[in-house]
Amino acid sequence: AAKAMQTTVDLRVLLYKEDPDSFCASLADSYHFLGVCYEVLRKMVEAIKPMKAALDLRMKLYEKDPGSLRSTLANSYHGLGRCYLQQWELLDAESMMEAAVNLRKKLYEEDPDSFRSALADSYYGLGKCYYQRRRILEAAKVTHAAVKLKEKLREKDPDSCRVFMAKLYH
Repeated sequence: AAKAMQTTVDLRVLLYKEDPDSFCASLADSYHFLGVCYEVLRKMVEAIKPMKAALDLRMKLYEKDPGSLRSTLANSYHGLGRCYLQQWELLDAESMMEAAVNLRKKLYEEDPDSFRSALADSYYGLGKCYYQRRRILEAAKVTHAAVKLKEKLREKDPDSCRVFMAKLYH
């Protein structure tokens, strides 16, 4: 899968060079998904480079139009935060997760049903960062926020949170 995604990235890089405005978002998505492929394969060092590239492109798009693409920008922060956390680069992980939480909080305020799960995931990731850095009270606070959001989801769909709750009690 990573090889196929790399081919997609290579093709989109060529398109981006010809027309940056038209292909910036799709190139950012391709970089992000390449990073996710490497993350799933537990190749965090390889995952970080394309995730950073996706974040850089999404930041450019966000600067041009702050009202749009906040969700994908938040996804980049969150994904990069997960990779840094797996590499024990805790300050970088914390910084990325905090950025993801801040963006996802704004999105959640505008549309709670669409962004509740994503915000909970970012709170949980930030809690893991805080916990690893021995910031236990802060870890407990944001993890509690994650649980509250997931409990709200579970009210609507009891099966939607099984994996999340299992991770909490593991």
